[in-house]
Amino acid sequence: MSEQQIAELQEKVAFLEQANHEMSDEIYRQQQAVTALQLAHRKLVERFEQFEYDSDGGGSGGAEAKPPHY
Repeated sequence: MSEQQIAELQEKVAFLEQANHEMSDEIYRQQQAVTALQLAHRKLVERFEQFEYDSDGGGSGGAEAKPPHY
C-alpha cells in the first residue's frame, strides 16, 4: 500500500468514527424523547381512565354526578 492509500483509509476511518459518534448522540436524544412521550402517554391514559371511572358513577357521587332522572 502506498502512503496516499493509507492516508485515504485513515481519512475514511476518521469520517466514519465521527459519523458513528453523531448517530449515537442522535439515537440517545431520540430515546430520551421516546421515554418522555411514553411517560406523557401513560399519564394521559391514567387521567382518561380516572375520568371514565368518575363519569360512570364510580366516584364519590359529588356535584358532577347526573341526577337520577337522566
